[in-house]
Amino acid sequence: MLLAEAGLLERTQLYATDISPGALGNARSGILQRPLDVDVLERYKASGGRGELREYFTPLNGQLRLNDNLLQRIAFEKHDLVQQPNHVSAHLILCRNVFIYFGHELKNRVLDKLADALVPGGFLAIGVEESISLCESYRRFDILSRKAGLFRKKLGC
Repeated sequence: MLLAEAGLLERTQLYATDISPGALGNARSGILQRPLDVDVLERYKASGGRGELREYFTPLNGQLRLNDNLLQRIAFEKHDLVQQPNHVSAHLILCRNVFIYFGHELKNRVLDKLADALVPGGFLAIGVEESISLCESYRRFDILSRKAGLFRKKLGC
């Protein structure tokens, strides 16, 4: 939505990955899993949203479905962060609430894979309750906002 508002959607390919086929099926349907309540609307505006959030959804059987012009920009793929190699060169990776399930060695291995997948200067967003500061690969990132879990891959790393 923010990419559409910035005029960047047509130049963007989004990859939504998960290890769970069920989670991917839910996401692929485009059906909103929660209502557009005050919290969702406030987060949209705080993220820089300028439009009306409802404009990005179509009513469907009493629920809301993401509009096709947005949904068609997303490739939904099963991917195991631990076992499979990365297959993209990304400017932004959102990997929220994943590291909390990993021990130190696995965290470092996955963080290294994510760093390899990011272009120099690319962004990594992790969950606000997660920490990667003890990982060896952490040195490949600059902290943009610890509170928001936002990092930037250093140039030359």
